[in-house]
Amino acid sequence: MNKLKKLSLMFIILGAVFIAAGAALAYFRPFNSYNDAVSDETLYFGSVRELIVITGSLPITVEYWDGDDCEVSCIGDLPLITDTDESGVLRLTQDDSFSLSLFTARRDSFGVTVKLPRRTYRRVSLTSSSGDISAQPISCESLEISTRSGNISLFGADDRAKIKTESGNIELGISALGGDMELSGGSGDISLTLSKRLSVCMEYMTEKGYCTARGFAEEFENRRGDAVILQNGGEYLLKITTVTGNLTVNGEQ
Repeated sequence: MNKLKKLSLMFIILGAVFIAAGAALAYFRPFNSYNDAVSDETLYFGSVRELIVITGSLPITVEYWDGDDCEVSCIGDLPLITDTDESGVLRLTQDDSFSLSLFTARRDSFGVTVKLPRRTYRRVSLTSSSGDISAQPISCESLEISTRSGNISLFGADDRAKIKTESGNIELGISALGGDMELSGGSGDISLTLSKRLSVCMEYMTEKGYCTARGFAEEFENRRGDAVILQNGGEYLLKITTVTGNLTVNGEQ
């Protein structure tokens, strides 16, 4: 009788082990399938004169390279949708806002990276809902960068750039101005570097933010409200607006 009880107990334990193993496999199978389904692609496009990139949460990086064609690399939940026309417009979209986002070791590398041949472009437009946007100084007739909550990093922009974010931070360098320029922020902070060669009148308007200026003839901290920086006669107007975001301005050394 004791032997039968021991055998019964052993079979119960083995059954429990098999059930647990089956449940574990069923639980981890979606994660394995998800990892296998992550899109990783590199595409090439020739004769690009205009670039439009739109994503949901994926970061966007745009930079120059020495290749003859435009190289586009994308890693993410969904494959990249590409569209080109005869006039040289390249449109890249991946609205992953509502896609299934599970843990994967590759998530840190998710994003869209565009490498452009070194030339002047008609237009570069980069838009993301929550992804960060980073761009090298790109020579183009029109530059548009906007996010809702992502951060923006851009160096070497001029008055042809239109930059806007609702809650993300902006890190920006302005090296040349041939006209007035406007920069719009929300609750995120703005870090701005101005070339000392610029002739600019910078107007900062905010509801609750404050401005800190360093590297100019007059350094100051305006803890609340509007601020004005005048440099080299102030030929062009640089208008910066935020809601609660702070502004830090550094004069280029």
